Amino acid sequence: MFTSGQGRADGGSGGNSAGGGGGAGAVGTSGAASTQSGNGGAGLAYAISGISTWYAGGGGGGGGNGSAAGAGGIGGGGAGSPPNSNLTATSGVANTGGGGGGGSYNPTPAGGNGGSGIVIVRYPYTSLSLAVAVTSPSASQIFPNGSPISATAGVWSGTSPYHVSFFTDTAGGGLVQVGTTQSGSGSTW
Repeated sequence: MFTSGQGRADGGSGGNSAGGGGGAGAVGTSGAASTQSGNGGAGLAYAISGISTWYAGGGGGGGGNGSAAGAGGIGGGGAGSPPNSNLTATSGVANTGGGGGGGSYNPTPAGGNGGSGIVIVRYPYTSLSLAVAVTSPSASQIFPNGSPISATAGVWSGTSPYHVSFFTDTAGGGLVQVGTTQSGSGSTW
C-alpha cells in the first residue's frame, strides 16, 4: 500500500531490489526483481524565481544483491548507493528539497541526506517612479506657424516597452496628437 506522492512501501517487485522514493509530483518506481532498484519519483517545476526549476524529487532505491541502484527523481533527488560497495548514497540537491538516495544492502552504507529546502517570496511590483522629460524643443520655445517641429523625449525608471506620443497645444487650448506613437525599450525618442 502506498500514498500517492509519497513513494512506494513495497520495496520493489521481489528479490533484492528496492523501490524509489516518491517525489512531489509522482510516486517512485518499483524495483525490478533482482536486477534494478526503483528510481525516485519526479518533483514539481515552478517558475516563481523567474526560471522554471524542479523541486522535491524522490530519492532512488539503494542497490540490492545483484540489482543496480535507482536514479534520483528530477527535482534534486539523490541516487541510491551501488550494491556491494562502501559508497554512501547521493544526498538530495541543496535548495531543492530533493530526497536522499537509499543505502544498499551490503556492507550497509548509509542513505543520503535530504536536500535543504528553499523559500522564495514573490510579490507584485508597481513602478511609481516613471520619469519622462521632453529634451527638445525647450520649454516655451516659439515656432512660426507651419514650420516643422522636431521633438525628443526621454523615459526612465519604468518598465519597457515604453509608448511615447507627441501632442501640440492648439490656439483654442486643446491638445492634438502629432506624428505617431513611438514604442521601444530605449530611453530616448
